[in-house]
Amino acid sequence: MDNTRCHYSNLAFSLLAHVLAEKVVGLDYQHWISDSILDRLGMEDTGFDITPGIQSQMAVGVYTSGQPAALRPGLVPALWADVLHGS
Repeated sequence: MDNTRCHYSNLAFSLLAHVLAEKVVGLDYQHWISDSILDRLGMEDTGFDITPGIQSQMAVGVYTSGQPAALRPGLVPALWADVLHGS
């Protein structure tokens, strides 16, 4: 198995979760995640909508140049690994 590599992809797992929720479980993705995970774990400060109040609590990333990589509206993908925020 020389030259074999593995690459992890948040996008691939997010798409898989969308398909499982909608095609297998029969619920929309956000409803399924909320019911199956967030509510059961009591994650009241975690969700899909980034309000100004939530955004003010979120960490700001930093580029390798040292410049802040602030969250910009419209550039936030609606995917599990990238959207959920919590305290």
